[in-house]
Amino acid sequence: MTTETRLGQPRLVEVRAANKAVLPGLGYLADAAKEAPFTREVFDLKSMTLDPDSVGHEVLRIFNTVPAVGKKRFYVDSYSKMETNGMFHLANALTIVLAPYVLSTIQSKQRFYKEFEAAGVELNFTNPPQSIKEHLVPVFNRDHIKGGRRDNEVFYFGGVNLDGATVNFAEFMVKFTGRVAEKLADEFDNLHTNPYPKDKEIPLTNNTYLYIDAGVPGQSVTRHKAMAITQNARKYILDSSFFPRGGTIARAFSDASTRGVNVESLTHILQLGIKDFLTPIGWHHLQWTLGQINRRAQIKNGYRFTTRVNPFRDQHGKLLIADDGGGEIALFGTNNLEDKGIDAGTREWSILTWDPELVANLKRQWFDFRMETNEALQEVL
Repeated sequence: MTTETRLGQPRLVEVRAANKAVLPGLGYLADAAKEAPFTREVFDLKSMTLDPDSVGHEVLRIFNTVPAVGKKRFYVDSYSKMETNGMFHLANALTIVLAPYVLSTIQSKQRFYKEFEAAGVELNFTNPPQSIKEHLVPVFNRDHIKGGRRDNEVFYFGGVNLDGATVNFAEFMVKFTGRVAEKLADEFDNLHTNPYPKDKEIPLTNNTYLYIDAGVPGQSVTRHKAMAITQNARKYILDSSFFPRGGTIARAFSDASTRGVNVESLTHILQLGIKDFLTPIGWHHLQWTLGQINRRAQIKNGYRFTTRVNPFRDQHGKLLIADDGGGEIALFGTNNLEDKGIDAGTREWSILTWDPELVANLKRQWFDFRMETNEALQEVL
C-alpha cells in the first residue's frame, strides 16, 4: 500500500498485482477485490465450487463492490450443486441416515445462491448432469475451468477454487493485463456462448499459447503438449500435481529419468484411516483410491523419478516446467494430466509459455512449493 497526496490531503492507494504476477488463492481473492471497483463493463469469476463459507461470503462481498454500471457474473460448475465440501449429495442421501443432513445442506446452499441473485449477480451453473451416474458420482462431464476477469483489461488464469475447503491448497493464479488479458477474456466468453466442439490451440502472443480441452472423453491437447515437453526435456522437469503421477505422464517421466533428465514431481498423498471410510461418501474417497492406484502402478511398472510429498496441504497446482535445449518452457492451468480425468470428459484449459519473465515467476512459485516438502524446514513451517 502506498500513500499519495492530492490537494494537500494524504490518501491510501491499494497496490494491485502486476502483469504476470503469480498469486496464491487468498492473494488472488485480495487482488480481485482491489480490481472489482474499477469495473466499467463486466466482472466475472469462475470456480468449480461455491459454498456458504467464509470464502463464499468474501466472493459475494467482492461482487457487491462492482459499480452498478457493470455486469456481475459468476460461473460455477454444476458439481457444486451436487456436493458440499467434497460430500456427494445423492450418494449420501440414499443412505437414509444422512438424508436429513444432506437436505439441510442443500437448502443452506440454495439460500446462499439467492443472496448472489439479490446482489444482482448472474449465477450460471455449467455442465448440468445428463445421467443418474453423473448425479450419483459427480466427476463425469465436468467443467474444471477456473478464472476471473475485469472487463477486457485484467484476467486471472490458474486452478484456484473459490471455497473455504480448498482456497488454501498449494495452488495459484497468474494475473494478466493488456493484450493477453483481452484475448483470454474473449475466449472466456466463447466458453460460455459458443464452446469449441474439439480441442483448440489459440495463440496469445508469439511465445504464449492457450490450449482448450473441449471435454471429449479420452482426448486432451494439453496432455499431448505435456508429453512433447517431457520428451524434449534435456536436463530437468519440474512438476506439480494433485495426484501422485500415474498412467501416460508417469511413464513419460520415467523414460525421461532413464535418459538422464532430473525429474521432480510435487504432490500430496491423502492418508485415510478406517474411520474415514465411515464418513459421508465423497471426493476424498476417490482421491485416496486414485492415489493408491497410481502409487502401486509406479512400483509395479518400475517407474523411476523423484516424488516429493507436501505434508502440510494438498498440492493442487498444475505446473510443468522443463528445459528443451533452447530455453525454459512452462505449462500450467487446470488440467491434472490424469488419464482417468481425461477419459471422464473433463473441460480444461492450460497455457504453454516460453516467455522468460512468466516462466521465471512460475519457477519461483514451484520452488516455494518445493520448500514445503523439505524435512529440515517442516518444523519451522
